[in-house]
Amino acid sequence: MTTDFLLTLDKGKGVFEVARTIKMKEELLNERVLEKLEIEREYWQRRDIDWSIVTEEEIPKTMARNINDYYDIRNFDSFSEMNGQHIEDLAMALLQQLIHTEKSIRIVTSAFDKEVHLPLGSSLTLFYHLLAQKIIKINILEPINPEQPIGIDSINEFAVKAGEIRMIHINQVFQYSSNSRRIRVIDIQEFQKIKPYLEEYISKKQKNI
Repeated sequence: MTTDFLLTLDKGKGVFEVARTIKMKEELLNERVLEKLEIEREYWQRRDIDWSIVTEEEIPKTMARNINDYYDIRNFDSFSEMNGQHIEDLAMALLQQLIHTEKSIRIVTSAFDKEVHLPLGSSLTLFYHLLAQKIIKINILEPINPEQPIGIDSINEFAVKAGEIRMIHINQVFQYSSNSRRIRVIDIQEFQKIKPYLEEYISKKQKNI
């Protein structure tokens, strides 16, 4: 089997799976490759899963170049030893700066590097991390130019609010008693602000259990 992707999709009519095999167009002239692809087709057909071949001609070049910049952030030295929570908090802080300026992506990320004492270029990686995690969405069919301001189509507001909750100093809102082993609210006004998002966050977590 040489299937490259098994995708779970939800287009509003229920969740379903599709299988996709990526091949260069010239490979389809190889008889042995065609034999293997026929085995694949039969395999997925028996499982009633939509399967098809995707060649380089069906993938927009700009989209391919943009996606190629989506790295696993932990492959970078700046983030390899950093815990996931810290990375997400930095990403949320960077997002706040990106959406409140008309400056270019490079200017904003370079300034953020200096502000949080990261090696130069690290925050540009954080920007691509925001895209890879679908926290911000852009037109992927247009080239990403770091020398231009970011053009955001939409923002995952739940992810942003969850990030804002994490960045609140917890001891300003809650207090833990080691004697009773209970947590009590010490700032009711701040708690009321974040309560709806906490409830939504807990609800989503419970659904994923």
